[in-house]
Amino acid sequence: NSTHDCPPPLRLCARLGIPVGDTNGDGPMLLLGREAAEVKAAELAVWRQRGLVLDAPAAASLLRRNLACGVTAVESISAPNSERFGPDPLNGPYAGGAVAMWSAANKRYHRLQPLPDAEILSTFHDAAGTPCSPAVLRWQDAAGGRVAVLGWDLAAAIDECQLHWSHARRHQLHRLLAWVGRRPLPCTVDAPNVQVIVRRRTDGGIVVGVLN
Repeated sequence: NSTHDCPPPLRLCARLGIPVGDTNGDGPMLLLGREAAEVKAAELAVWRQRGLVLDAPAAASLLRRNLACGVTAVESISAPNSERFGPDPLNGPYAGGAVAMWSAANKRYHRLQPLPDAEILSTFHDAAGTPCSPAVLRWQDAAGGRVAVLGWDLAAAIDECQLHWSHARRHQLHRLLAWVGRRPLPCTVDAPNVQVIVRRRTDGGIVVGVLN
């Protein structure tokens, strides 16, 4: 009856107008920390080809097993004061903009040390305006697999309004998921009040259900 009853990844996608569910099983994957510990190296290689989005605990888990994911280190930091969006076109109309993070809490954010060939989409800053860490970055491996890394614990921070429930994040994630998956999303909803969007493929067609 409510997105509050859903797992954090589904809540995030549903509230931001991102399609969830794909009966063909070939869309991008969203992997959180607690699941990453169970992923085998062969599975990870396949998922990178599909397109993979990791939160910070998931990236840290993969690093502990020497599995490449676009960063070389992940460490906890204090809650940032703002997120600033760089000129990367994946930031859409919010490229060059910023979002104040008044509700940010400690023990949810992490400093990402990116690989040299990773590209930073947005950056966390402290109250003095000093950069703390990449907030979102993207990376492509030598085999062409694509990975995006989020600089926070998605499950722990799911209710932080300025972090997740903003137009800036919606525009960024719509484009980022299309980039990691190498094709546009089948549909998106550009409205803040969408609760659920579900996609199922049929022979020659797409069925979309929307609840708002």
